[in-house]
Amino acid sequence: AEFELAVSLNPNLLEAREALREAKRISQALPTPTSQTRSNAAVEIFQKAEEQIQQQNWADAAQTLSQVRDLDDTYQPEQISELLYQASFQLGLQLITLDTVEQAVQAFDQALIERPGDAEASVQRTKAALYLEGRNAEATDRQKAAKAYDQLFRDDANYLDIKERLLQVFELLGDELVDQEEWCQAEAQYLQALQVATTASLQTKADSSHELCQEQTVAKANSQATPAAPAKAPTAPTNAGAAITNTTITKPTPAVSQPAAAGGSIYYSYFNPNEA
Repeated sequence: AEFELAVSLNPNLLEAREALREAKRISQALPTPTSQTRSNAAVEIFQKAEEQIQQQNWADAAQTLSQVRDLDDTYQPEQISELLYQASFQLGLQLITLDTVEQAVQAFDQALIERPGDAEASVQRTKAALYLEGRNAEATDRQKAAKAYDQLFRDDANYLDIKERLLQVFELLGDELVDQEEWCQAEAQYLQALQVATTASLQTKADSSHELCQEQTVAKANSQATPAAPAKAPTAPTNAGAAITNTTITKPTPAVSQPAAAGGSIYYSYFNPNEA
């Protein structure tokens, strides 16, 4: 039963899988106990589990209760399930420390197997999982770590060292953006850090990034402005003012007038080009 539990928690644990196969082989070679023998053994083991629960020895109690179920699954199944939930849930709470958060998640998972959808176990499991997700992402993906930490901080600002971790991640993200000269984005990260806690160094970084962001914004706006097109000068006519050469002036042919009435005068038009 212990090897089966180990394999269910970590299917890649080779030693546990081999040990489980060997245990099954040996158990198949042994004589099968009678139903009464199983029931008597289950009673004794169950009494041991109750003592462990009274002593708040949650880890051992959960293991002992699992042994009772594996030995005789018909022995007080509802009570076994309820006690397994309590032992697993309390074990999860006990394991919420800086070094055992991962084991806490596994304990809450076991509690939810006994009582699916339980609100209290689900909340605690979510918190532990967010903390674990952020911690695992700190070195490789600070954006992901910040997102997980920020959600956990909003749910429970006093969860372990979440405040210090979130503050550090925001500040490191801001420092990275400063190195890239992304002043406006850096300012946003520093402002988020200041919402978690106010420190003199953070305030200085935020103020400096704000000034550089303003300068960067103005410079960008100026570089994108389109200058007005210069007025187009009038085009001088081709050969303006040039002297007229080789121009032939043709003397017009005098117009022929109709005869005037008797007693009148006859006029002829004449054009003298030299007097023009």
